[in-house]
Amino acid sequence: MRRILLFLLCLPLLMLISCGEEEPLPTVAPALNQTDGTLAPPVVSDEPVVLPTETAVPPTPTPDAPLAAKINDEPLLLSTFEAELARYE
Repeated sequence: MRRILLFLLCLPLLMLISCGEEEPLPTVAPALNQTDGTLAPPVVSDEPVVLPTETAVPPTPTPDAPLAAKINDEPLLLSTFEAELARYE
C-alpha cells in the first residue's frame, strides 16, 4: 500500500519536472554592411551543396570451399562435416 501511495505522490512531481521550459534556439543575426550599416545581401554560391552519404559496408570475404555451418563465428567446411559424418557411419 505504501508503494502505491509513494508512486501516486511521485507521479505528479515527475510530470512537472519533465514539462520544464525549453530554451529557445539561438537565431542568426543578419550581417550588417560595414560601409552604410544596411543589411548585406545573402551570399549566393554556384557550388552545389554536398550532403554526407553513408559509407557502404565492405563485403565480407567468403571462403573458397562451401560452408556446412557457422559455429561460434567459426566456419565449418562442408568437407570437414562430411568427413566427420562418414566417420560415425
